[in-house]
Amino acid sequence: MPDDVIVIKGSNVTLREGHFANPEPLLQRFGIMMKGRMQSTFEGQGRDGRVWAARGVPNIAGLVSDATKGAANPPKRRFEGRPAGIDTRFLARSIAYGVEGRHTVRIGTTVQYAKQVHGGGLRIIPVTAQAKQRLYKWIKAARKKVRKGSGTPQDVMMARQGWLLGVSEISINPPPRPFAFFSDRDRDDIGAEARAFFLKPTKSA
Repeated sequence: MPDDVIVIKGSNVTLREGHFANPEPLLQRFGIMMKGRMQSTFEGQGRDGRVWAARGVPNIAGLVSDATKGAANPPKRRFEGRPAGIDTRFLARSIAYGVEGRHTVRIGTTVQYAKQVHGGGLRIIPVTAQAKQRLYKWIKAARKKVRKGSGTPQDVMMARQGWLLGVSEISINPPPRPFAFFSDRDRDDIGAEARAFFLKPTKSA
């Protein structure tokens, strides 16, 4: 019988004693599993019954951000409700895990705005002079198309954003879009992984 196995008579299971002494492989499995599931939340716009709210249309905060960065034109995605939270996919890609000691695996991200995405809450966004210059061009072009009857629904929405030229900041209150959580399915699967790691059924009691 292998040295890392203890037989408990009458229990119909054997315990892998060596696995108790070195549970790091199990923690690695947990880390890999939960990293993948947290990342999948962005693609699926929710996970295990927690469905993310769609973005407001148009996405005013996104338009101001694009204008601040000097984008040539307002991106089409700013006029679509979904997907939310994956403009750059930077946050999803930043999720990582690390085993700490013999009993802990830490999973998460160090991206500063992660808490804002996960928990929602009030944000104040400045509308700079540079952003207003770009917004003015977008609004003017959209209004011209609308007057000529050639405007798209996107142009119609953009043409209505002239109010942004008269403010110095905007406040938004996005809803929570949780991604760093353990669902019941996660807990069940983690338990199954642990049992498979530490226990080995025997053929006889």
